[in-house]
Amino acid sequence: MKKTQVVCLLFLIFVITLSPFTLSNPANAQTSSLKVLDNYNWYFDQVGLLVVIAEVQNTGPNTISKAVIGGTLTLSDGSTSETFGWLWGYNLIPQQKAPVYLEFSSPDSLGWGDRTFSKIEFNVASADPTADYFYSDMAITDDKGIVAKDGTFWVEGTLKNTGTQDAKETRIIATYFTEQGKLAGVGLTDPINLSPSQTTSFKVGARDLNQTVVPEDLKIASYSLLIQVTGTVLQGTPPIIVETPTPGPISVATKDPVASASIDPSITYIAIIIVVVVIVVAVLFLFKKTKASATKTQPDEPKQNTKKPKK
Repeated sequence: MKKTQVVCLLFLIFVITLSPFTLSNPANAQTSSLKVLDNYNWYFDQVGLLVVIAEVQNTGPNTISKAVIGGTLTLSDGSTSETFGWLWGYNLIPQQKAPVYLEFSSPDSLGWGDRTFSKIEFNVASADPTADYFYSDMAITDDKGIVAKDGTFWVEGTLKNTGTQDAKETRIIATYFTEQGKLAGVGLTDPINLSPSQTTSFKVGARDLNQTVVPEDLKIASYSLLIQVTGTVLQGTPPIIVETPTPGPISVATKDPVASASIDPSITYIAIIIVVVVIVVAVLFLFKKTKASATKTQPDEPKQNTKKPKK
């Protein structure tokens, strides 16, 4: 047997021997368990970054503790832009969904200009399996969507701990959708801690997008809420996720609820009194000025001639 053939044979044996370990690597296997759904959307934010929002679903049999999602934009002129972002959801159990928020910078100093992307490719860079899951005895009630005066879309509601354990570092992740089912925004709350049977109000807004100026393909028509009790981690069989129904109609706020709630009614009354006093003083001043002007412009009476005419 020739030396070249021996080398090829040894390499083939090495590959065959290595293959079972590579294919059985849990980390490699889990990346295929996450699927980026095709209802993604995109927009430019206030600082000029191109933002892509997408929804990711765990289609595998195992819980995924955390994941990194990558994206590659191919622009209309052939150039590309790449980025990575953490999935907005941890300990994602089978069939559960969570959003991802990807920010793309311009590929060069020319900026975006008239360039748009002709396609986008997603990839799951990493996905770690785990036997842990989050405490799930939580319930959201009385939630509603409103558009505030400044154009921010808010979801307000009540969160209750219905179980027997403390719910530590709880976050509510909101995913917003258009009437066509495409993504229209994402948002999340600050951490919330709740004792058993305790309730609290929450408020979560859609990031970046002013609903009074966005195009129709970014108008929010519905939303879904994901509760993540990141500070209370359990082990065992995770709960079964039941899909929640589509929320009801969205109400449009005539006033910003935050601004109106912060105004003291007594301040309003004082302001009204000041305005009335200013108006009264102005009217009296104008009346006095008009009267003085009328007196000044009246012609003087002719003086009587007291001199006697000469003869």
